[in-house]
Amino acid sequence: MSSADTASAKKAAGQLQKDQGQLQQSSELHQSGQTDFDQGQGMQNADNETGASGFSAVAGAKDVVKDKLEDRKDV
Repeated sequence: MSSADTASAKKAAGQLQKDQGQLQQSSELHQSGQTDFDQGQGMQNADNETGASGFSAVAGAKDVVKDKLEDRKDV
């Protein structure tokens, strides 16, 4: 089983556990399912490529925000 399959399985199991917790009105079961679901989502996010430095998705964001703020000052 690949890590992507493991993450998907963990998310699916967590979702089922959350649903069962709702049906049985068990907040503990629901919370446990949410934790498993979140861990599976985290595993999937960790598998995504982030670029050489790990910040490719946010690279230059500071400059973009700075430029937008400067544009507001000009108005």
